[in-house]
Amino acid sequence: MRVNPHPDVQGDIQMDPEEWKQFVQIIYVEAPMGTVYASLTTAKGMAGWASMEAALTAADGTEVAPGEPAVQGTKFQLIWHTGHGEKGEFLEANGSDRLRYTFGEGIEVTFTLEEVDDGSVKVKLVQTQDRSDEENLKILLGFKEGWGFYLTNLKSVLEGGLDLRDFTHDIEHRVNY
Repeated sequence: MRVNPHPDVQGDIQMDPEEWKQFVQIIYVEAPMGTVYASLTTAKGMAGWASMEAALTAADGTEVAPGEPAVQGTKFQLIWHTGHGEKGEFLEANGSDRLRYTFGEGIEVTFTLEEVDDGSVKVKLVQTQDRSDEENLKILLGFKEGWGFYLTNLKSVLEGGLDLRDFTHDIEHRVNY
């Protein structure tokens, strides 16, 4: 894919399709590290800022209680208010500052948490996809926009309790669904 970034710039820039496989987003959240981790690894936490409903299932097939954190091998299902759902599996969950899971087909999401000097938690998300074609770029850009909103909502919910999701309007072209 060739892109002319600005009409005043002469020539095109060649984009490397390998760069279409990953993005990174970072946000700082003023909340205890354990609270942030629980929001990312429990059904109750995930439904509080991302999906409308969340369910976790242990590797043996039993349901995980809503406030219990995922461990490696825990499967999850997220359902948004639109009825759209997504499934995944925790590939890693160390109980404190790192988790990694599959999300849909060919996507991995990794969160690392780090306490910083001002008392906040640096939340770093890395999403990696296994394809690098043009269709994948569209998917990647859509997810990047979605994660931008959901990480902002995580911060809002944990810092002040305000949930920025809109459960009543059509979602086309909206960022807060």
